Amino acid sequence: MRRKPSLIGPIILIAIGVLFLLNNFGLLPWGVWELVWRFWPLILILVGLDILIGWSRSGIATALALILGLLLILGCLLAAIYCGPPERGMEMESLVQEMGGVGEADIEIKLAAGELIIGSLTDSPNLMEGQFQYRGEGLRASKSFEVLDSKGRLRLESRRGAFFWPFGGRGYRWDIELTPQIPLALSIETGIGGAALDLRGLQVASLDLKVGVGSVNVVFPASAGLTIAKVDGGVGDLTLEIPSNVAAMIKMDLGIGSLDIDEGRFPKSGDRYLSPDFATAENRLELEVDGGIGRISVR
Repeated sequence: MRRKPSLIGPIILIAIGVLFLLNNFGLLPWGVWELVWRFWPLILILVGLDILIGWSRSGIATALALILGLLLILGCLLAAIYCGPPERGMEMESLVQEMGGVGEADIEIKLAAGELIIGSLTDSPNLMEGQFQYRGEGLRASKSFEVLDSKGRLRLESRRGAFFWPFGGRGYRWDIELTPQIPLALSIETGIGGAALDLRGLQVASLDLKVGVGSVNVVFPASAGLTIAKVDGGVGDLTLEIPSNVAAMIKMDLGIGSLDIDEGRFPKSGDRYLSPDFATAENRLELEVDGGIGRISVR
């Protein structure tokens, strides 16, 4: 029996293309991909329906399978929007890491899904203080810390529990504050969700940022001397703010999307954007951006 051409595959591709188009025109927030990702089991259901459609000779069966698939997608989206889990499912966890006598620190942060907020501590002797919000047993925070030759290494990573609620992903949020007292090397990886990294009060010697899906805003250090940063763009809006007292050398590899950069402040010089006073400035930023899909704004 000859298998009929697939209908589900083209429908999925068209749906993804429409979402990207709406994102690029600003008609749909990039955060919608967090919601889409949480319904990945629907792909298995649609593949099963595709198999039934392909081997069936009945037009009625084909129509019923397509209608069922559309109803499943619509029902899950409506449930996510209107029927989120009760607020009593929200839990908060606090984590603190003492300085431990270190003179510098490497800090690695990985969040698979949710919102990441980073700022600076005030009047605190600790290396890090954080509030971690999650739902049920989903995406709890895992912390490890070690010291080697007066250098600390702190690792924060999302650890998924036995139960992972598919709705209301915006409930996952990490609020992290870091010490401004010592030089830091930051390695940050975001998954699906937003991020706001306010580093202006920190001594960040290096930043390695890998962006997933969602809107990300980064404010670079204002008085850290030299900061070397590499940003790998993902899918979504990426906003990079450079304080007015910081000179920058920016290398941009634009992906699929648009670039908005203040060329009055960072005029283009060859394959880079360079502040006129970069060579003599007290506070400097060497920034390399590997663009993804979406809009990149540098100001």
